Amino acid sequence: MCGDIEGDDYRAIKSESEEKINRLEAKLKAAVSFQTTVEPLWDKAFSNIAQLDTLYKEGSVELKKR
Repeated sequence: MCGDIEGDDYRAIKSESEEKINRLEAKLKAAVSFQTTVEPLWDKAFSNIAQLDTLYKEGSVELKKR
């Protein structure tokens, strides 16, 4: 043989590869979904930290307790 693979071997390799691709695509979709749900929380946290001194000076007692 000169580099050829048999049909059964090809189908087995193709099936395994498709399964791996499907698993990786699912992981990628989950990561993108996680990023879109976490990103607004990060933005709010950074905004609050940047304004911490103002929030403490001008905030109510209830706000200061948080």
